Amino acid sequence: MNYEIIYDFLTQPKIAIAKIKAERPWLLPFLVVTFAFFTQSLSVLQFYIKGERNILFFLGTFLLLRIFLIVIILFLLSAFFHSFAQLLGGQGRTEELFLSLGFSFSPLFFLLPAGIFLHFLEVTQLISKIWLIFFLYNFLNFLLFFWILYLQILSIKEIYSLSVGQAIWVYFLPFFIFLAIGLILVTILIFSIVFLFR
Repeated sequence: MNYEIIYDFLTQPKIAIAKIKAERPWLLPFLVVTFAFFTQSLSVLQFYIKGERNILFFLGTFLLLRIFLIVIILFLLSAFFHSFAQLLGGQGRTEELFLSLGFSFSPLFFLLPAGIFLHFLEVTQLISKIWLIFFLYNFLNFLLFFWILYLQILSIKEIYSLSVGQAIWVYFLPFFIFLAIGLILVTILIFSIVFLFR
C-alpha cells in the first residue's frame, strides 16, 4: 500500500487525488477512516467517561457504530455527488470520489496528539479550568471540520474537473434537498396533528 498518499493528502491534496485516480487504493481509505474516528472517539470519551471501567467496551461499540454509519453515508453521498457533478458536465468516477472522501478524514489524526497534550495540561494542572481545555478541544475540532470540508470539496473539483463554484454547489446541494424534504415532512406532520385535534 502506498501510505504516502495519506501524507500527500494533508500537504499536497491535488497530487494525492491524482494518485488516487491512478492507483485506486481500496483498503487504505478504510484504514484512514478507522484510525481517524478511533482517535476522535478516544479524545471525546476522555472528557465524558472518566474513571469508567468499561471504557474499552464503550469505545469499541461507539467506534464500530460510527465507522459503519460513516461508510454508509460516504457511499450515499458519493452517489449523490456523482449525479449532481454529471448534471454540471463533470466527468469522473464514483469509486474515485468515494476513496478520496475517505482520505479526507485524515486531518482527524491530529486529535490524538492534541488530546494527549490537553490531558497532560489537565493532569498537571497547567490549565486548572476544565472549561478552557474543553474550549481548546472544540476549537481544534472546529478547525479540523473546515479542513475536512475543504478536502472534500477539492476532491469533487479535481475528480470531476469542475470549477470551485460548481464543486461547492455539488457538495451542498444534497444537504439542501434533505433539509427541504425534512421541512416538508415536518410541515405535513404539524398540519396533520392540527387537523386531527381541531
